[in-house]
Amino acid sequence: MAFGDPIQKGIAVAWGTSGTGEFRVAGGGSAYLVKATGIDLSKDAEVEEHRDPQTGSVIGLTFFNPSKEASLKVFPTTSGITTAAAVVLPEIGDSFEIYGGATSALDSDIAPTAGASANNKYIVMKCSKSRVNNGRVNFDVTIKRYATDLSTTVTP
Repeated sequence: MAFGDPIQKGIAVAWGTSGTGEFRVAGGGSAYLVKATGIDLSKDAEVEEHRDPQTGSVIGLTFFNPSKEASLKVFPTTSGITTAAAVVLPEIGDSFEIYGGATSALDSDIAPTAGASANNKYIVMKCSKSRVNNGRVNFDVTIKRYATDLSTTVTP
């Protein structure tokens, strides 16, 4: 590099959560939309180590049962929710879909397929609700997606 050459840093900035689509909760007799205000995503898999029988050194790895887990901060937005009592948490095991509508401007790690797709379906694993006297009800929801869509086979 010569003196005066431009310097580039490898930084990409993505602002906000608007590129993640619309979120739908379905199951437990209730279906409604939620708006995300924060998303944390992690990928995981089980791993088996293969060892050399003589030295015990790891000589190979097998990854299996991949999954994605997301922790979301959301609030309900369905127009049918008219009272505080109507704001109920999703049930553990409910289907949680990230739906992109007709657009493909989604975060491909969170919702890899535009529109309704089994690729965008997660399962509610954990949730909590917070209320304040001067604002909206917020949910913290942890959802998980496996390599195969299990959202229709879960028994809560």
